[in-house]
Amino acid sequence: MSDLEDYDCPLCMEELDISERNFKPCPCGYQICRFCWHHIKEELNGKCPACRRAYSDDNVQFTPITPAELTRIKTERKFKEREKKEIESMSRKHLANVRVVQKNLIYVIGLTARVTEEVLRSSDYFGQYGKITKVVINRRHAQNSTSTHPGQSPTVGVYITFARREDAARAIAAVDGSMSDGRILRATYGTTKYCTYYLRNMPCQNPNCMYLHEPGEEADTFTREDLASGWVHLYIERIESGLKLNRSCCHTYLYLNLTFYIGNTTSKIIMHNWSTRHQSHKFWEPRVHLCHRQMNQRSHPLKHLRLR
Repeated sequence: MSDLEDYDCPLCMEELDISERNFKPCPCGYQICRFCWHHIKEELNGKCPACRRAYSDDNVQFTPITPAELTRIKTERKFKEREKKEIESMSRKHLANVRVVQKNLIYVIGLTARVTEEVLRSSDYFGQYGKITKVVINRRHAQNSTSTHPGQSPTVGVYITFARREDAARAIAAVDGSMSDGRILRATYGTTKYCTYYLRNMPCQNPNCMYLHEPGEEADTFTREDLASGWVHLYIERIESGLKLNRSCCHTYLYLNLTFYIGNTTSKIIMHNWSTRHQSHKFWEPRVHLCHRQMNQRSHPLKHLRLR
C-alpha cells in the first residue's frame, strides 16, 4: 500500500491512526485497528476475521513509528491534500463563465423607482405569493432607464428570493406582462453564479453569500455562448411547459418573456409567440409588442398603491 493512500480498518472503515500503521495482531498479516482488535478479543470469539486463528498477545506485531517516519508521513499527507485542492480548483475554473437559473429567485423590471422593500414584501405585492427571504432593489436600472427614455419616470429592477420554488413560479406567472402605474412589468427567473471562494476550493467567508457553493443542476446551467445559439429556444419551451403559463390573446398565442442577466451584460429574448393550435418549431417568430386586446383583458395581480 502506498504511503500516499489512506489506511482504513476493514471492519469499522475508520482511518487507521498513524501509530497503528505497523500494528498487526495476527501472524497472517491481516491488519485492523486496535479498537476492533480489542472488541473481538473481549466481546466476540477472539479469532482473526481472515484466517480464524485465535488472537494471542504473543503474536502481536507492532513496530513504533520513528519521529523521522512520522514527519515524512505528515509531509506526504499535506502534499496529497494540496495536490487534490489544486486539481479541484483547476476543474472549477470553467465555472466562472457559467450561470445557473435559480428557481426560487425572480427578477422584475418596470416597477417605479419609489418602491420600497417593505412595500414589495407586503401582502398587496409579492408577499401574497409566498414567504420572501430576500429583496434587492437594483437602482442602477433606474439610472439607465432615465438616460434611455428621457422624460419618463425612472423604473427599477428588483430581485426577490422566495423560500419555495413553487411560490416563485406563481409570482412569475401572475406578474409577467401585467400593468403597474402605466408600465408593463416583466418577470423572469433570476440567475446566479458560483462563489469565487467555491471556484478556488476555499470556505466562503460571507455567511450571507447568495452565490452557489455546490454544483448546480446541469439542465439549468448555461454559458454566454448558449445565449447566441438555438439551444436557448429549447430552454424557453421547457420553462414555459414547466410553469404552464396562460398567456392567451384571442386563444391563439402564448407569450413568454425570458431575460438573462449575466454580470454587467444583459441579453434579452423578448416576446416570442407560439401557436397553440400548431405545436411546431416553424411557427416561432419574434413579436415586439403585446396586443392591446390582451392588455385590456388581463387584470393586474398587484394592487395599485400610491408610493410617496
